[in-house]
Amino acid sequence: TPSGSGPVCKPDSHGMISLVMMVRDAEATLERCLASVFERAAPLADEAVIVYGGPSSDRTEALVDRLAERWPIRHVPLPTELSSEVIDPGTGALLDYARVRNFAHEQARHPFHLWMDSDDVAPSPERVAHVTKKMLDREGPTDYVSLSQFVDALPQRIYAVFCDYHYKIDPETDQVIQSQRRERIIRWSDGFRWQGTIQEVIVPREGFYDASRCAMLTNFWIEHYPDRSDSHKEDRNWKVLERLLPRAETEWRVAHYVGAHFAATGNQERALHYLERAVQLAGFGTDRLAS
Repeated sequence: TPSGSGPVCKPDSHGMISLVMMVRDAEATLERCLASVFERAAPLADEAVIVYGGPSSDRTEALVDRLAERWPIRHVPLPTELSSEVIDPGTGALLDYARVRNFAHEQARHPFHLWMDSDDVAPSPERVAHVTKKMLDREGPTDYVSLSQFVDALPQRIYAVFCDYHYKIDPETDQVIQSQRRERIIRWSDGFRWQGTIQEVIVPREGFYDASRCAMLTNFWIEHYPDRSDSHKEDRNWKVLERLLPRAETEWRVAHYVGAHFAATGNQERALHYLERAVQLAGFGTDRLAS
């Protein structure tokens, strides 16, 4: 049975939001992430659904149990059959990230789903104001409408809300180095599904986003602060990428992330080979630019 003795969520309503997370080895970052969602005047979500992406080598599970006493958190175990198919019994490696994420979303109680990783942070209104002033040299908002109020006011046709994702920030200067615009809140019942064994993406039923059905949040974003002490992350990712290596010659996503792995681990020759192949395979300008 799902764990968590936090507040019980209300019945579904249009504007209610479930935070959906897949976590593993997240002891160093998870509390900061969840605090940024719940410890604010207007919490960003009405519940958090947490699924483990394999066994953790730290005390992530105990932390989730403790945090569930403070906030409306539910841990939902993977069914035995699914676990046996997506987790390597010998190494504990997660072999299919998208299937686990999709399972997590299917457990959510509310129509709109906010997704975050455990090393992401939702900035406070004060930080939004500070960064807006710093980056754009204009006064930023000191408060904003809660996400629940925002989605509650959306026209029925809207099925995705985009915002910026600042995924590389200079720790010394606090400057955003790399950022991209991503879907962050989706209405799951409109046929969204995660795709990709690793470095997965979320797409609607049609396989592409209809701009007329999307909204944009300009005074809210997500920031990424990875745990620099997690020396096992590259190894975990490589165990999955290695199995996909034959597909790197024909699939942009695999070629790109295999190349990125070799670049991060100092194998420049192999990184160049796979990233050049990714550039050739890229179907969109943004993918080509990324590679």
